[in-house]
Amino acid sequence: MFKKLMMIIVCFFMLTCVGYAENLLYSADKTADAIISTTRVNFFGMIVIDDGTTDVTVEIYDGTDATGTLIVQSLTFVANSDNPNHVLSFDPPIVCYDGMFVDITTSGTTSYKVYYNRSNR
Repeated sequence: MFKKLMMIIVCFFMLTCVGYAENLLYSADKTADAIISTTRVNFFGMIVIDDGTTDVTVEIYDGTDATGTLIVQSLTFVANSDNPNHVLSFDPPIVCYDGMFVDITTSGTTSYKVYYNRSNR
């Protein structure tokens, strides 16, 4: 089910972000705060999967740590045991000039994957 959802999202990005979605990349599954890139990237979105019992709050920074420029501020995904999958997408993508860092907060179990490409624009 998760693989089908990811393929649908990747196809959506490719169809709606023509020109930007070339060479679309995605991060490995992450479960904690992480540096996604240390170079300039176009940020297309992310998938967050929670445990269905606890909310997940995400902040995304243009930079390699939480001192960078905040580009997504305190976005909370509300826990839902019927559908623990949450999707955040941008069209056009957000340019992160100095890399990208994800700060994720939850008291439960969560994983996420970030979709991006190397920015030439």
